[in-house]
Amino acid sequence: MARKVINVALNGVTGRMGYRQHLVRSLLSIREQGGVRLSDGTVVYPEPVLVGRSEERLRLLAGALRDGELRQFYGRLADAERGHGELFVRLARGTDGFEARVEELLRAEAGLVRELPSRPAIH
Repeated sequence: MARKVINVALNGVTGRMGYRQHLVRSLLSIREQGGVRLSDGTVVYPEPVLVGRSEERLRLLAGALRDGELRQFYGRLADAERGHGELFVRLARGTDGFEARVEELLRAEAGLVRELPSRPAIH
């Protein structure tokens, strides 16, 4: 019996619905059952790959692409992510501790940017 591991990219499973429906109830459930047996006897075993996205990552990807259609597609995704980020900030502004938390996150991010090697990577 051959076993074939397949990587399944999951974007946005950090929310309750994505986490429960797509990760726990689907992929992890299939893994717990030992995979899915195909008619030829091969067992397909899903390996979840959690993917984070951000405007910055998508814009870097768009800028690196030679294919104009793909570059435009990822540019539009980056624009949509920027809109999401702006909405989240508008909704959170005015809540207790918002400004202090933003400053804390900006300092932490600046530290990471200083320490990590500079290389765009989408994986």
